[in-house]
Amino acid sequence: DPLRKKIAVATDSAQVYEISAREGHNLHDAPVLVGHSERRLSGLAAHPTCSSEFCTVGDDRRVHIWDVEGRRPARSVSLDTMARCCAYSQDGKMIAVGLGGVDASGKRKRKDGAYVVLDAASLTILHEARDSKHPLNAMSFSPDGLLLVVASEDRCLYLYNVSDFASTTK
Repeated sequence: DPLRKKIAVATDSAQVYEISAREGHNLHDAPVLVGHSERRLSGLAAHPTCSSEFCTVGDDRRVHIWDVEGRRPARSVSLDTMARCCAYSQDGKMIAVGLGGVDASGKRKRKDGAYVVLDAASLTILHEARDSKHPLNAMSFSPDGLLLVVASEDRCLYLYNVSDFASTTK
């Protein structure tokens, strides 16, 4: 924008920044636009009690917690492998993320079938486990919040006791 002396800069990680053409610094505290990069967005979950928040995951190994009004991630974290699906716990305090997939070169990921449970506020890992060796397709917490049910490409369902997640945290 030559009139306002601004430059828009897009990155490979699907972020757009607005830069001052005069001083060369970022004009905002954060990117003006953020998205998922690399191939596909594959998981979406709505917060169970807060209509202005939802979670997305994808091939870029990013978990984004979106602020609907702000139209940008309120917080994000990088994982060490692709993510396929996600689900909020019934109270909205935890987010389960199913891992796995095939990268652009056709290689399977070493954590196919693993899942992580994140603290929804801080996005720190509360629990991590793996019972399948195939990517996870879908997951959901039970209505009473006692179980996490995970579906895998091996055509199996895995059920986990949510109270076990608390016993593995430090």
